[in-house]
Amino acid sequence: MKRGKQLYTEGENTYFEALRNNGKKIIRNIVEVETCTTTNEGERSDLISAKKYINSLISTLLFKELEKQDLSTYYFSQGTTSTSKFVKEVEMIPLEVMGYNVSSRSLWERYGFKVGEKFDQLYCELIFNDHKGHNQVISDDLAQGIGLVDMIELTTIYDDMEIINVIASRFFNKLGFTLLDFKARFGFDCKTGKLLLASELNMDTCHLMDENGKTPYEQIFENGSSNNIYYERMVRMIKEM
Repeated sequence: MKRGKQLYTEGENTYFEALRNNGKKIIRNIVEVETCTTTNEGERSDLISAKKYINSLISTLLFKELEKQDLSTYYFSQGTTSTSKFVKEVEMIPLEVMGYNVSSRSLWERYGFKVGEKFDQLYCELIFNDHKGHNQVISDDLAQGIGLVDMIELTTIYDDMEIINVIASRFFNKLGFTLLDFKARFGFDCKTGKLLLASELNMDTCHLMDENGKTPYEQIFENGSSNNIYYERMVRMIKEM
């Protein structure tokens, strides 16, 4: 497959047409997405490229592991660059689903949970995104009441969050990190109507911490360079997995 013209930008992700190898015919219901990454103001382009590359590696491997567990994702195949992938076109549900293994400051502010408190099981929250920059935590009943999801779909999402948590926690533990919390988005395959995981899983969407309280970015890029031993070691470990 080849990359076609740019279609749209959503957040920091850019989407392109997917073309057949002759470059003339559009493949329906498949698009190419360029991996995004969180960046700091004034950050050098080499660091941004390194972050995008390692995030893309992580997402791709996690998608493949999740598919092995019969969890449907929007991943289709590797893209035309090392930081892109071909994905199924999805009608997104305007909900961000947060999964917590450990209480965060936001949970403390809302419910009084002690920051850093470990939960016995994954705690999930629904955040409604109205595409106007407003994100609001809503209840399961409200999500169903305003027609965002039905009971079966919501149950499937929560079951999928549990599977994602197990697979991602195991994956990041091998890299020396604990998965504190993560966010995911879901949608419906435009071709089949099937509910899918339709968001990236990487160092931007997963809150990770090592035994010294450092995040992956602090570990890998703490000397201001992607050309360090820790970065090379992590890339090698991810590729081996």
